[in-house]
Amino acid sequence: MARAEHAAVVVSWEGGDATRRCVESLLAETPGPDLVIVVDNASGADERDALRGRWGDVARVRLVLLTENRHFAGGMNVGARLAGRSSASCRRCRPAPARASSGRWSATEPIPNG
Repeated sequence: MARAEHAAVVVSWEGGDATRRCVESLLAETPGPDLVIVVDNASGADERDALRGRWGDVARVRLVLLTENRHFAGGMNVGARLAGRSSASCRRCRPAPARASSGRWSATEPIPNG
């Protein structure tokens, strides 16, 4: 896969609706990432089927279903390599403070140190 100019990596384990909202938020950003890589850390069959059904045919989404849970760092490493990078910036999806009541999610908030 060619290196995406701007890629986002979403690492999930049994993320359900939170993963869906995070990916939808990334795809709705303007300008948004060229590619959203969703790395599933060996969730159960129902979750994996849901991810395949929702994101399996979306052009800007690359779905990676791991067979073992590599935890956050391992999932980020897989996503960074697929994006053509040796490292990735860590971000997390959480309700944006100004829009939390609207259900919109932000994927641009850095994870605080500590």
